[in-house]
Amino acid sequence: MIYNTIQYVVDNGIGTLTFNRPTVANGFNIEMCKEILEVLAQAHNDESVRALLINA
Repeated sequence: MIYNTIQYVVDNGIGTLTFNRPTVANGFNIEMCKEILEVLAQAHNDESVRALLINA
């Protein structure tokens, strides 16, 4: 899936969610919150994801 405000990749069972709004110091908005919730649900339902790292 393509996201506008975050990046999400899974490698070797580790999901990495990275905030990607550098022009506003990664400030949250409604779209970003929705995308984060979507990734959290996706990671939760993906049995190959053993850990989730969150980077700003």
